[in-house]
Amino acid sequence: MSDRQREYIVLVCRPVEPTPAQIAEHMGITEKTVETHRAKVYKKLDVHSRMELLFAAVRLGIVACPCGAVKGEGC
Repeated sequence: MSDRQREYIVLVCRPVEPTPAQIAEHMGITEKTVETHRAKVYKKLDVHSRMELLFAAVRLGIVACPCGAVKGEGC
């Protein structure tokens, strides 16, 4: 997974999901590129929703669990 894809994951997994326009502005890319990142990340992680992406990102240690658990502790 590329650094930019990880950056996308961190942004999307915030408690309040930013819009594609906000993600594009933050990353300095177009909304079309945001959609490309989304499609590639979802395919690589075999997820189909933001919630599945959050679970995968926590499992992989990319983001902290919203409940505060540390990777490996479980929720």
